[in-house]
Amino acid sequence: LIEEACFHLKSLIHAEDQSIIWTSGATESINLALSGCAHFYKRFKRHIITTTIEHSATKQTLKALAKEGFDIDYIPVDSNGIIDLEILKQTIRPDTLLVSVIGVHNELGVVQPLKEIGEMTHHHGIIFHVDAAQAIGKIAIDVKKMHIDLLSISAHKCYGPKGVGALYRRTDPLVGLEPIIYGGAQQASIRAGTIPTHQIVGMGQAMLQIQKSFETDLSSIQVLANKLQKGIMELPIETTIYGKDSYRVPHIMSFRCHGVDQQLLLDQLKPFMLSSHSSCVYQQDARLHAIYACTNDTQSVKESIRIGIGRYTTEEKVIQLLARLKDAISQILSKTP
Repeated sequence: LIEEACFHLKSLIHAEDQSIIWTSGATESINLALSGCAHFYKRFKRHIITTTIEHSATKQTLKALAKEGFDIDYIPVDSNGIIDLEILKQTIRPDTLLVSVIGVHNELGVVQPLKEIGEMTHHHGIIFHVDAAQAIGKIAIDVKKMHIDLLSISAHKCYGPKGVGALYRRTDPLVGLEPIIYGGAQQASIRAGTIPTHQIVGMGQAMLQIQKSFETDLSSIQVLANKLQKGIMELPIETTIYGKDSYRVPHIMSFRCHGVDQQLLLDQLKPFMLSSHSSCVYQQDARLHAIYACTNDTQSVKESIRIGIGRYTTEEKVIQLLARLKDAISQILSKTP
């Protein structure tokens, strides 16, 4: 059953045999990729490049590595949340070990140019890690064509069970990892601990379902996203949707209602499950938010909310949400002096 699940995952990302390491989720996968790689090569290279909009699992892991003496460079993004490839090229040094990029952003929905980054890192002999927690099921991933060496995956972001994930590691001796969990010799001694068969089987089925319904899901979600975006732009207030359509997946949308406090709006929109930021960390400092990285404006962070559209979202719910949004904004504006 585990081999079958592994086959479904490998087929989805076009991976080779013996390349999947099962973990407890994307957070562990990211930690293993970054810390494991850094510690394996610390005597030779100590420079790592990432972006200013990474997930907290990446940020906190790199923060810990910086305390150990690793040199971390954070590449800025443009107003659409896209990395500047020219700045990335200029930041590469002879001692650059690793480039780590979030494939699809969990708050903005923007997709980074993974193939172009992979070609650049491959040319310079640099290991390329992608945080694909939000990418799996939303964009097509081919680790070979994209020159991805390490890929962190979560099951529950694509309808699998919580508490399980995986790290793809290219089967090449040059992609070395030191373990971050010690114990038995499971999984080639890279990740100790008894692997959870039931969780892995569930993850495998989720990967299989993506292959069966990827195009259908994407098409239906795109229709709903277009309807939602049109409705947001027609609200009785100035609005901004972050990231151009051509740079975003339709599943995730962050937008700003100018002059309306996000918490007031969210309170009015219950029971719809919307958010003001990633659930993984409460970012009290607005300057740590991905939207601030795009806008350089703290007020935009305080007036923005995020919406997710999934496989089971219906047109009826989108219509209901837009009606609630319009009514909530009208009520808030009527009480604003």
